[in-house]
Amino acid sequence: MTEKGNITLKHLAKKLDLASSTVSRALNGTGGVGEAKTREIRLLAKELGYQPKPLRKKRADAIGLLIVTDAKSRPDDAYHYEFVYALNRACKDLDWHVHVELIHRDNDAQLPAIIKQHRVDGVLITGYPSETFCRRLIEAQMPTVVLDDLSKRVTCACVCPDIAKQTATIVHRLMDVGHERFAYVTAPTDYPTVLQRLDGYLGALQEAGFATDKGSVIKVPHSAIHSGQIATRQLMQNPVKPTAIFYATDRLALGGMIELARMGLSVPTDISVISHDNTSLSQETDPPLTSVDLNINSSIEAAIELLQQQIDDNEVMTDHQITIPVQTVWRASSGPAPRS
Repeated sequence: MTEKGNITLKHLAKKLDLASSTVSRALNGTGGVGEAKTREIRLLAKELGYQPKPLRKKRADAIGLLIVTDAKSRPDDAYHYEFVYALNRACKDLDWHVHVELIHRDNDAQLPAIIKQHRVDGVLITGYPSETFCRRLIEAQMPTVVLDDLSKRVTCACVCPDIAKQTATIVHRLMDVGHERFAYVTAPTDYPTVLQRLDGYLGALQEAGFATDKGSVIKVPHSAIHSGQIATRQLMQNPVKPTAIFYATDRLALGGMIELARMGLSVPTDISVISHDNTSLSQETDPPLTSVDLNINSSIEAAIELLQQQIDDNEVMTDHQITIPVQTVWRASSGPAPRS
């Protein structure tokens, strides 16, 4: 049993069967809770001896989107631009201003000025931040949610799409239409979501009892169009050529399709191409790309809910993981295996 004086906002919310944010608004008098319910909440808080934590600062009504990159002037991948658009749309109803900051991928990366100067109430991070950077955020008591990552790595609350199962499903579907020779071009597998894509692919091949040479894997250092071209050229020099190639990102897949066209191969008549991220590029290629949609809007919604809970509770959440389901958008770049 919780001792008097150790009652937290979460204890009050659980006893009243209410959301923590509702209890917080009633106690702080910020509106949105009826008079009767407010009196009930305040009475119970008084009876149990609830002592609110002192606020770190006055609310800024703003959050930060921190995009971790190798290049200091732009995101690593077009996929990150999708986060900016989705977050701005989602924050309109909350009257939150969004600050977008690029953070260099460096173990010694310092907290940006928007955090040090208390210009934001919380931050979302994408792009695989270092464990050191995340630890600094926790030490600064900054409400944080990391996108496309694992809480067991960064300790912060995380939201991550479930990509492995969907990738495996695609492999099985291609097998059903005659494909037996596969290849995969992957970006660096340090990133949890990139590793999930590869794990799903290899797991499906293993489950089907396919030999290793039917699942060739090439790793490239960057998710760039030219990297996709180089990797595809390497794959097509092998004695056993694939009839379907998976690419970890749409940009890699675009590079692959450019190279296949240079070789005189037709997609999907001669070879099927499958990608991940479902960015705008996937609809602009010729033919349009079959790509795994990572459900960015649902990830953003879940992340905002986690962030708002931390802000309302005035408490940083750690070791919390949410998994988001994803789906494949089937387009003209994939089809049956070519006849011998």
